Amino acid sequence: MNWKGILVLAAALIAVPPLAGCAARARSGGASIAPEPMPPAPEPPAMRDRGAFSVQGRIQGPDGSRRFGMRVWVEAPDRLRAEIRGAVGGVALVATADAGAVRIVVPSRRLYTESRIEEEIGTDILGIPVSGCDLAMVLRIASGLRRFRPCGADGTDGGAAPAAESVERPGMIVDTSLSGEEMIRFGFDWTGGGDFPRETRVEILGEEETTLSLSGFEWIDWPRSQAPDFYREPLPAGARRATRGEIAAEGPR
Repeated sequence: MNWKGILVLAAALIAVPPLAGCAARARSGGASIAPEPMPPAPEPPAMRDRGAFSVQGRIQGPDGSRRFGMRVWVEAPDRLRAEIRGAVGGVALVATADAGAVRIVVPSRRLYTESRIEEEIGTDILGIPVSGCDLAMVLRIASGLRRFRPCGADGTDGGAAPAAESVERPGMIVDTSLSGEEMIRFGFDWTGGGDFPRETRVEILGEEETTLSLSGFEWIDWPRSQAPDFYREPLPAGARRATRGEIAAEGPR
């Protein structure tokens, strides 16, 4: 290198301030730079008090099949909001639950119904005859949000709540009649890995077998703010309380 090149290099080195790490090594006799702290690991679903996710559904029954999309927000111990969308269009049905009280609203028709979560509300929401506790159990297991138990210790969703840190990933749960006959099967396929099952199936057995399949689970962001009635859907102006049959007829198509 010629003298001109050496002078240019020296000027460049003088113009650039020393890095903090280099200064620290000079002062401490060659100590290495401390690594940046790692971000905290995400809290496992079993430890969370709330979560939100989307899922794609398909119902297969005697009258054919239909698909729908659903977004769900759950908050321990007993709050739920589910928005059901049909194959086309916007929100077809909103189901909310708080402290065991369920309200189902069909916004486009200004229809609503109210009941308790222990009652049979699956027909109203999805067209399958299961209780609200059954649906809550499916959502809790699929999402891993163990602290969401709207039916409490005495509901049909599993008895006394085990430790939230434990893993709850059953392959099959069977609901039988008093005579031991299988009535409903709840199946969970965990082969996909990750937080959610690859598929969840609810099979209603009997003369008119019906199957609900849920797949494509994905976490969605929790809303930055919530309206006071987030878990108690407000009634549209002029809303009319409808029968379950009317509500079911407006379900996802």
